Amino acid sequence: MNNIDKHRSSSFRTAFFFLNKKKKKALSVLYKYAREVDDIADSNKPACEKIKELQEFKKQIELIYQNKTNEPEDLLWLIKEFDIPKHCFDELIEGMLYDSGVVNISTLNELEEYMYRVAGVIGICILKISDYKGEDCQEIARYCGYALQLTNIIRDFYDDFKINRIYIPKEHRIKILRTEDIDIKSERIKDLLRFEKEIARQYYRKAERLFNQNKSFSLFISAIMKNIYREILENMNFETERKNHKISNYKKIKAVLKALLEVL
Repeated sequence: MNNIDKHRSSSFRTAFFFLNKKKKKALSVLYKYAREVDDIADSNKPACEKIKELQEFKKQIELIYQNKTNEPEDLLWLIKEFDIPKHCFDELIEGMLYDSGVVNISTLNELEEYMYRVAGVIGICILKISDYKGEDCQEIARYCGYALQLTNIIRDFYDDFKINRIYIPKEHRIKILRTEDIDIKSERIKDLLRFEKEIARQYYRKAERLFNQNKSFSLFISAIMKNIYREILENMNFETERKNHKISNYKKIKAVLKALLEVL
């Protein structure tokens, strides 16, 4: 599954309109390196090669935080300028290492751990770039990450299944399909995806409550991205395997206006 995908890129671009030059640069650097490790995990290379490349990236991060290197300059600047916690990169790489082989998640707790690693920590970085100072930064990023990543998982279900990646937990498959095995032609697959969609909605609602409880314009960028992804989720009807989840400019404007109401 492409965690840092074209929809995330689209939501980044929408958010760009509301950032100053420095923060635009920071978000671009974050996207660049998140995409870089994601591309490694999603490549067709043998798992051992992907793991080696990800471990090399992890070593480079270690050197940056130990002040033993000035390369790459843009990533060093991002980390130092916005005080990005090291654990964000550690968790992201762990998530990508998980993606490097066959994926078959068993429980919701396991899924949430994975989603935090590949999406929640990106949310923390975005809040750092946005200068959000609230004590609940981790919780906001966590639930936004859960919501956005589960939206990705639902959208990419069929494609992921073809390459032996099953992110929907086994406990959910047993509950809805009556078996952990997946028959891609079964009508119950639609019921399973609808079940996951409702869980994603719960994550969005939790995130929205947190935004409303912590009115701050520094949450605006995160709220825009959350709302754009919510529109993508609501566009899904599961009547076809085709992925046509583009959202209109009207809905993007709606997402921005809703974000304003949430944070002001």
